[in-house]
Amino acid sequence: MNSFNTSLPAGQVLVNFTANTTNNNNVNFTISTLIPYANYTIKRDGTVYRTVQADSSGTIMFNNSQWSNRTFTVEQVAEYGSLSGIVSAAGGAPLAGASVTDY
Repeated sequence: MNSFNTSLPAGQVLVNFTANTTNNNNVNFTISTLIPYANYTIKRDGTVYRTVQADSSGTIMFNNSQWSNRTFTVEQVAEYGSLSGIVSAAGGAPLAGASVTDY
């Protein structure tokens, strides 16, 4: 059992470990103390392996079968909101063709 800092902000690597198995058995991983119902990206050797949602207790589980050394990382998915409305001039008239950008 390993301990990791699972309270870092979204986009930061919360868990990072290397594992291997060669006996064809399925290996189950469980990570807890995460944010309940938050989404987490699991990467295997830097490539997205899957995205999962933590359960009500803040736990995720995933598995993998036979492989040589692989590095797994877990990151909280950044949650994005939405923006809607009308861009208007100082007098209140809508501005046709206006665009909104984020910074």
